[in-house]
Amino acid sequence: MGSRVLVTTRQEEVVGLMKATAQMIRMKELDGSFCLSLFYHSAAMDEGSVSKEFSNIGLEIVKKCKGLPLAAKSLGSLMQNKKTVHEWRAILDSKIWELKEIDTLEVS
Repeated sequence: MGSRVLVTTRQEEVVGLMKATAQMIRMKELDGSFCLSLFYHSAAMDEGSVSKEFSNIGLEIVKKCKGLPLAAKSLGSLMQNKKTVHEWRAILDSKIWELKEIDTLEVS
């Protein structure tokens, strides 16, 4: 009977904007090993059979995800199409990591 909406956010102000009764559950970041496993699973790769060079780059990418599962999953999915060490390193060295906040546009 009825329905529910699940909203995930890192900004507590979003919970305050919810019109209905909001029940907030605080989640912690994923442990590094879980985040790494999620990354490789999303990349459709067997974590145990990854070469040392890919493994080192993957570990550095996951560190930049800061335990956020959506980041690890999204980047892992992106890596499905990246087959060379050069492509992986390009993701690791991307300037996008330097952004502190992404500006949003208001649509009227």
